[in-house]
Amino acid sequence: GHSEGGTTWSLVGANAVIRGGVCELKDVTLVMNGADGRKTTIRSPECTYNQSVGLIESEAPVHVVGDDLDIRGIGYDILMKEKKLRIRNRVRMEVMGASRSVLQPVRTPPKETLAP
Repeated sequence: GHSEGGTTWSLVGANAVIRGGVCELKDVTLVMNGADGRKTTIRSPECTYNQSVGLIESEAPVHVVGDDLDIRGIGYDILMKEKKLRIRNRVRMEVMGASRSVLQPVRTPPKETLAP
C-alpha cells in the first residue's frame, strides 16, 4: 500500500514481473481509499506500473467501481499522484449519485481539425 495526499491505496496482482522500477502485473486490483471515507476499486486483467513516475497504464479492459459510479472501458492510464484516470476507448459510465469518488475522470480534449 501507499499514501498520496490523504488517499491510501494498494495495488495487487496475481503475479508480477519487475524490471527496474517497472512492474508488469496480471489480474490487477487497485483499491483507493479517500480521506473522506470514499472507496474506489479498479480491476483489470493486466497493467504496467512505473513507480518512478507513478503511472499505471494498460491496453486491457478496465472496470472501475466507486461508491456512486460504475465505469468500464478499454485501455487506461492512471496518474497516481494526481489521482486521475483516463479511459481511452469504449467508455461506459453509470453514475448512481451526485457525490464525488476518490478518482476524478479526466476529460480528453477533442482532437483539433487541421485546416488544409
